[in-house]
Amino acid sequence: MRSHFKRTIATLSLLTFFAFLPIGCDIFCRNSCGCDGSPPIKRFEVLSFDVQTIDDNGQEQDSDVSYPFNQIFKGIFVGDTNYLSQTVGSKISIPGVAFACDPIPPYAVQQLTSIKIVNIEEVQMSDGSILSIGQDISEYFGIKRNSSYSLSPITTFLDGRFRIYQYENLKIGWLNEPKTELKLKFNIQLVLDTEEEFNFNGEKLFIR
Repeated sequence: MRSHFKRTIATLSLLTFFAFLPIGCDIFCRNSCGCDGSPPIKRFEVLSFDVQTIDDNGQEQDSDVSYPFNQIFKGIFVGDTNYLSQTVGSKISIPGVAFACDPIPPYAVQQLTSIKIVNIEEVQMSDGSILSIGQDISEYFGIKRNSSYSLSPITTFLDGRFRIYQYENLKIGWLNEPKTELKLKFNIQLVLDTEEEFNFNGEKLFIR
């Protein structure tokens, strides 16, 4: 009787083992990316940027129209790129441990180190002070990466250098309520850690 019971247990164990064989990868490789590891990381070289006047949803707007200061921005977008060789994702997996499999978005080999905004047309502020031609007015602007964030001063946001993702837009806007209508005209200079410069002249932002 005991021998029969042991054979029964052995048979059931064997059947259970074979039942799991078709999904053995899921049993022994608890990686949501699959047993081949995470997807490759795509990296690229930035060749150009684009600048547009946009709202907080990223929709392009007329730069000659005045908007509430907290609803209109200058959007910075990655333009032309040159993709480099892909970095192969890790194939190391730990049995019984689950991993997130969100692919890392493509990002640039260069990093953004400086954004400078220079006034090109004299403007009088509500307190009577003047923004003169050639004045660096970067301190009046803030920047954020999407609508869920508030603007941060440019130097604080960059924090020395900033990683550039391909499908992300950065929004540059006026930090504080102007209390009067301002018709701002300025140049924007972007500098990367490779000392490359990208200049956008004659940009406009009309705010109230």
